[in-house]
Amino acid sequence: MRAQGIVWEGPFPVTTIADQIKMALLSSHAHQASQEALSAEAIRVALWVQSAYKQVSSSSDVAVTTRHLLNQARALWTPIRNAYQYSLATNKTKRSDTHESEGESVIGINLDRDVLDALAEQGDFYSLGEGRWLPAPLRLVPLSQTRYLLVGGMPTHLLPGTLLHNLHLHGSFRHVDSSALPAMKPDAGHTVQWQFQSLGSWLGASPLSLDDLAQSFNKQELLPVTHHSDADPSLEAYAAYVGGPQLLRWRPLDDVTDGHYLLRTSTPWGIRQYSSGHISNHWLIKQSVLLQHIDIRRLCYALDKQAGKPTRASWNAQRDELSLNSELPERERKLLSSIVLLQENEGSYYPRRWVNIRQHINTIFPLLTNLGINIVAVH
Repeated sequence: MRAQGIVWEGPFPVTTIADQIKMALLSSHAHQASQEALSAEAIRVALWVQSAYKQVSSSSDVAVTTRHLLNQARALWTPIRNAYQYSLATNKTKRSDTHESEGESVIGINLDRDVLDALAEQGDFYSLGEGRWLPAPLRLVPLSQTRYLLVGGMPTHLLPGTLLHNLHLHGSFRHVDSSALPAMKPDAGHTVQWQFQSLGSWLGASPLSLDDLAQSFNKQELLPVTHHSDADPSLEAYAAYVGGPQLLRWRPLDDVTDGHYLLRTSTPWGIRQYSSGHISNHWLIKQSVLLQHIDIRRLCYALDKQAGKPTRASWNAQRDELSLNSELPERERKLLSSIVLLQENEGSYYPRRWVNIRQHINTIFPLLTNLGINIVAVH
């Protein structure tokens, strides 16, 4: 029996390996995928592989730990990230003679716990607590008359062909044309039943109005504070009356006048904790228990409205860009992320620049004005 020779074509450059992984993750959508879309897909695949094929009876036994999930996802993601960095570095070197590369940096997404939390917030994953995760079931959420949001942990390459053909990547989100729905309805030869979720249900429970939230905050029970010598040096008060971006309204106690404030402090591990308290002569004399299960961002907007100092958003119609120097509450940020694009800055978090929003103005502008945000047209 004659042996047949096989020619080894490796080693492959990192860009070739990355392209092959992209195609395996997203097939025909790979070349249009952003870093955000690819990183989200790497995690979906990693979680699916480690949970969906396990033959166990309890969901807790199927759940995957954060460590194992990220290790698996990074094995897929690292070649893609390295190829991206290599491409940026190569382009920078090529342009060095023309002095066009000044200020450019080689960046890329790092897969960490924040990415998992974001995918859980958008409904792709379930967090079981104690660092354990499960893929959420596949469902369709109506965004408009022409688009549905596809939510769930099933990897893109496993989706039915009709669904895959009508899929659009939007950051870490996946959209589906509503025109594809008739073709996706199950018939006698299919057992799959499509699940639908309303937009309101997907966004979560409707929050209190800003007025009701401020009133509830003002009624917090405050207990006397006796150990002034043990004052936390990281303690800050939210001085809504200062105005400007919300980040700049957080002040040390020495910089605020007497009154009732939202307070924050940081643990040695960097976790922020919030409470309310009464400041007198730059001392904290009364304080509530920790504020939990409250959207602090929304509370800040409620306090801004109460103080008559709204934040500001800049609308540039020519560039189709909305710019904010304060972060939105969770519900509003979730909706905007699903329908428009957030343009990341290089080296800074603010301003938050939302682009391609013109077709959604009738949804977005009322959303912002309900938070008391003052929208200003700029050129």
